[in-house]
Amino acid sequence: MRRKSFVRLIIAILIIACVVPFFEPTWAQEPTQMTLEGTHSGAIAPTVPCFACIPPSASGSIKLVVDFETGSVSGEVSGSGAGEATADICDEDDQPTGERHTASGEITYSGTIIGSIDPQSGAISAKTTLQITSTKEGGPWPMEATITGVVKRDGSASGKFYFATGACAFDGGWNAQATSIVYPPSPTPSPQPTETHTPEPTETPTPEPTETPTPEPTETPTPEPTETPTLEPTETSTPEPKGVLPISDDQDRDKTADLVRNLEQLLAGKGVKGPTPGQAAAAGVAIATLISG
Repeated sequence: MRRKSFVRLIIAILIIACVVPFFEPTWAQEPTQMTLEGTHSGAIAPTVPCFACIPPSASGSIKLVVDFETGSVSGEVSGSGAGEATADICDEDDQPTGERHTASGEITYSGTIIGSIDPQSGAISAKTTLQITSTKEGGPWPMEATITGVVKRDGSASGKFYFATGACAFDGGWNAQATSIVYPPSPTPSPQPTETHTPEPTETPTPEPTETPTPEPTETPTPEPTETPTLEPTETSTPEPKGVLPISDDQDRDKTADLVRNLEQLLAGKGVKGPTPGQAAAAGVAIATLISG
């Protein structure tokens, strides 16, 4: 049982290892473009003695559009600040006199960011020309600011935001988070060639020849010859002529001979003595017999 479970586990691991590379999740790919939005803030401090910078701080928003393919950075920044500040009063040699004074005011600023990014490290270097307006000094007047930092592939970014006038400087930082990330289109995985297994030729068994039994010759019995009985010849009796008296053979021969002679004489034209009544009857029988025979 354990052996079967182990084999199934190995098969499942192999299937996952073969399939996962073709379905790489989006987060595992390198983004091509990213839009980040965040905030910035910092202190405004004097760069020379005996000067009050008002307001003492400012803050605002920042937006960056980073293109990793072209290596460009664009965006915008804006902010404001208000408050009061206290500073020493100095003499002509810019030395403090021991007295202090307080001033108050507010400023607003905005600008367009232009810069570049290293696609490998994510380091950005950008500048913006701020248009600053002050309630004390008026405006707007231009002020160049620099924005540096690092954009990470997970969508987070942070850096420094700095600008300075002749006597005051804004030194702050910024943080932003990606609101939109563009990834390259997922490559269509090439189908793995499938091995076509040629089926082994199966041997079709040759059927053994079956012997057809030769039928034994049947003896047709020769019918025994039947003896056709030979009909015994039947003697056909010649009917005696009716109304004629039979005469003997000797008499017939004599009378017939006389009749023949008489007939020959008649045929020859010789005169003969007429027959007797008995001879005439015998001659009639003889003639009738000759005609019928």
